[in-house]
Amino acid sequence: MPSVEAVILASGFSRRLGVDKVTQDICGKSVLSRVVETALGAGLEKVVVVLRERGQSRMVPNDARISILYNENAESGMSSAIKLAILRSEPQFDSFLFLNGDMPFFSADSLARLIGLWKRDPEKIACIRHGDVLRGPVIFPRKYTNMLLSLEGEKGGRELLINNSSHVVFIEIANQDELVDIDTQEDLERARKICRSLRS
Repeated sequence: MPSVEAVILASGFSRRLGVDKVTQDICGKSVLSRVVETALGAGLEKVVVVLRERGQSRMVPNDARISILYNENAESGMSSAIKLAILRSEPQFDSFLFLNGDMPFFSADSLARLIGLWKRDPEKIACIRHGDVLRGPVIFPRKYTNMLLSLEGEKGGRELLINNSSHVVFIEIANQDELVDIDTQEDLERARKICRSLRS
């Protein structure tokens, strides 16, 4: 059975928000805590969390399935977190699942659907589609390792999705709230509005 190593990318500087976005409270938990719980809830056996500072580790549950990496090259952008995770990955896993650490509403059910899709065709890249846009979370088989290691700056895997579109499979996400990510103050307010609607 093909296997997946999940990587939660959470070593950014939150410059547009002005405060560390992964520490922000969303529905009573930090953004990062919610994302980690999503990964564990999807049944993943290995979850790597890439952080910038050691103090951020307090938001990561104490679980044998989780390991933490600290990105000393965080100034170089998201690509540095991707490279670090790949270079420190465990060789028994067949693919990398990259999940941004600022998506507090992406559900474990959707993540499990994505993993199930990839397992049916493990040579393909598996990702999310909303409307006409392909985006993460995304699963890359190991054969794309060199392409991922060639990324620079803030480039994530989206460019690889576009350049390898004939090798991409995807699941549709109808609920746009699942795809909310926290980049700006407006995003944070929207996320908290979603929390209020969930409680009402």
